[in-house]
Amino acid sequence: MSIKNGDMPAMPQPSEWTGSKGLTKREQFAAMAMQGLLSNSVMGDSDLHNNASDWKKDMVESATEFADALLAQLEEKGE
Repeated sequence: MSIKNGDMPAMPQPSEWTGSKGLTKREQFAAMAMQGLLSNSVMGDSDLHNNASDWKKDMVESATEFADALLAQLEEKGE
């Protein structure tokens, strides 16, 4: 069984205490996408949504969709 590109460590940080490998590429890309979304004056304005819960859900879904799209593009190109 091979590991998907998105599940590979983005910046491996092995730890002898925890065995942690750091964030996955998918987690790293999603975090970067969310940072960009929240810095946008329109997307980052929670007042433009019905309630805070809907706004948070939209931000999380959008960030992971962008991360998945980037990973799919990289997979397609063999990177």
